[in-house]
Parts: sequence; C-alpha cells; structure tokens
Amino acid sequence: MNELLELLSKGHQRAGLLAVITGVLQTSSCDATKKSIASTLKHIFDEYSVNDDIERMTKRAMNEVLDQKEDSVEDQLKEMINMMREALKD
Repeated sequence: MNELLELLSKGHQRAGLLAVITGVLQTSSCDATKKSIASTLKHIFDEYSVNDDIERMTKRAMNEVLDQKEDSVEDQLKEMINMMREALKD
C-alpha cells in the first residue's frame, strides 16, 4: 500500500509541475524562454509520453509556442521604420 501512495504522490507532483510549465508557456513574455521550454518538453514527451490529460494540455500550449511564426529581420526593420515615421509625423 505504501508503494501505491508513493506512486500517487509522484503523479500529483508531475501534474503540478506540468501545470506550472503550461502556465509559463501561456503567460511568459519571453519568447526565447518559451521556445526553449517547449522544445525540451517536446523531446521528453516524444521519448517518455504518458498521454494523460495534463500532458495533452501541456502539449497544446507547447505546440502553440513552437508553431508561432517568427518575424523575419526584414519584418522587424519595416516595423521600426513605420514607428519612426509615425514619431516624425508628430
């Protein structure tokens, strides 16, 4: 019975950790951090998937981060030029 309680405790710990990670993926403003966490989790889930509800929820958040289109340098420069033009109009 003690082994069952230990297993249950580890399951709760895992679910809590994945819930925190999912929260970071959904709320962090640092794209580099989110992409790093998401790519690491992708590797772990590919190798050691449990396929429970919390893992599926984390995978959804992870895939949203990994599927985001990064702005090209050209897009970033165009945005900066547009911002400067707007500032000069005033």
